[in-house]
Amino acid sequence: MKFLSFEICQETYGIQLSSVREVIAFNTFTKIPNMPNHFLGIMNLRDKVIPLMDARICLGLIPTLTSETSVIICAVKNTLIGIVVDCIFNVINPSDNEIISVGSQIEEVSGVISNVIKIEKGLVLILDIDNFVKADPQTLQNISVQTSSLNLKAS
Repeated sequence: MKFLSFEICQETYGIQLSSVREVIAFNTFTKIPNMPNHFLGIMNLRDKVIPLMDARICLGLIPTLTSETSVIICAVKNTLIGIVVDCIFNVINPSDNEIISVGSQIEEVSGVISNVIKIEKGLVLILDIDNFVKADPQTLQNISVQTSSLNLKAS
């Protein structure tokens, strides 16, 4: 199993590569009123409207944007969503003995960490992307429905 590794607030995280569709530089976005705090808004990606959320806010951290800020486009609950992270590292392909399943105590506290991977430089916290996106399927469906009617192609 392969993982895309990235940084959030000086910690290394990972997400299963099978959930990742692409990685892009952070770009402009449009805010949508009355959305949960962690949803920044929507962005235009090749004439597709993508909901955008901030990983720092999801983790209870202060949002920060730098020149290295990136967006991971993921498939979550049949919806494409952009996740804003501090910077992208690389793809890691750990052996089975390097992947540690989190204990029930960690799972109860965080709810978003599914595994930990031991690497040369320390540990990588693997996000359970479905739990990480703190929106129920109905909220994601509403975002998709609201934005799917937008026609971003020039007339």
